Amino acid sequence: ETFNCETLSDLITKLAEALRHSSPVTGHFVYQVYRELTELFLFSIKQYQITIVSEDILRQHWEDSFSTFDSVSAAFEYLTNTWIQLLKDHQQHRQKSQSKSVLLAKQYINEHYAEALTLEKIGQVVGLNPSYFSNIFRKESGCTFIDYLTEIRMKNARQLITDTDLEIIEIAEQTGFHDLKYFSRCFRKITGMTPAAYRKLFS
Repeated sequence: ETFNCETLSDLITKLAEALRHSSPVTGHFVYQVYRELTELFLFSIKQYQITIVSEDILRQHWEDSFSTFDSVSAAFEYLTNTWIQLLKDHQQHRQKSQSKSVLLAKQYINEHYAEALTLEKIGQVVGLNPSYFSNIFRKESGCTFIDYLTEIRMKNARQLITDTDLEIIEIAEQTGFHDLKYFSRCFRKITGMTPAAYRKLFS
């Protein structure tokens, strides 16, 4: 669940050691434990929706490989290394997907900043639940969703203030603010001056 590969490796190593020092222990018994472990692993990754190649192909490959090992340690070390590689591959794929999700979210915000945007709305767009999306957005962007949305709105507001003759209230509405006082407060917080003073200075 936590992708703690080091702990996984330690547990399998201890199991192999316990089997090696059990007396008496047959090859058939070791094989049964080996198979139980593979089934448990496959069940676990399915529970946590971890994407891997065909389950049947993996199961058959692991079973066929058992006869090639010359010791208990070699058999379980092989399983450990294979599982860790599968988990790492899944993590890398998930991280790339997350990055794509954040890029898609930013693109959507840049194009729809004037609309009433919420975490729920953006989550639907990128296919992630709001809480999870919020966490990865902050992690990868270094700011919250609201901070990024406000930054984009303010950027466009500054441009409209200096490049058009629109009233401040119209600019506020066109950039997603429907409360002029709140717009002015956000604008002053970011620029250090009121919208009117900004227009006078930079127009």
